[in-house]
Amino acid sequence: MEQIEEMGSKITTAFASGKPNDAHGELHEIGHLIECLPELAKKADLSSEQQDTVSEATEALMNAFGELDNTLHGGEEVDVDIVFEKISTQLKTLQPML
Repeated sequence: MEQIEEMGSKITTAFASGKPNDAHGELHEIGHLIECLPELAKKADLSSEQQDTVSEATEALMNAFGELDNTLHGGEEVDVDIVFEKISTQLKTLQPML
C-alpha cells in the first residue's frame, strides 16, 4: 500500500502540475502493484466481504489510473480532480484492510 500511495502521489502531482508525462512510467508500474491486492487480501485472511471490497477497490483503482494513462496515449481528456477523488476514495477504503 505504501508503494501504491507513493506512486499515486507522484502521478497526481504530475497531472496537477500540468506535466503528466513525468509520471508515465509510474502509471504503468502502479497497475502491477494494484493487481496484487486481491491476492494479498487472501493471504491476509480477510473475510469474504472484505475480500470482495478489496476486489472492487482494485478494479476501481485500475479504471481510475487507466483513465489518466489513456490521456497520455491520445485518449479523451478527463477531469483529473474527479479521477483524483476516485483514487483517494478507494485508497481510503483499502487502508484499514491491508
